[in-house]
Amino acid sequence: MIHATGVDKFMLTRRPLQHLEVLEGLVWPGGTVGSRTHRHGDSQELLLVLEGTIQLILDEEEYELDTGDSIEYRSSSTHCVVNDSGATARVLWIISPPSL
Repeated sequence: MIHATGVDKFMLTRRPLQHLEVLEGLVWPGGTVGSRTHRHGDSQELLLVLEGTIQLILDEEEYELDTGDSIEYRSSSTHCVVNDSGATARVLWIISPPSL
């Protein structure tokens, strides 16, 4: 488990898997992953909302994603996940290749 303020991330794939990384995240109310300037590597990321509602800020564009919604982007783009709702959100990140 990877823990940050307001977010718990669980690695679902084990190393040394070289071409794919899958993480599940619990984003608590008020939790944030990244920042408006956060970027890393140049992987392809798919973010899938399993439960709840989150906002994705992607290159200054804001997207509200609900249960069942997904969005794809490059990790080299600035991106930030925010949970402004009153309930915990559960999300899945699928990243290829893994971005360290």
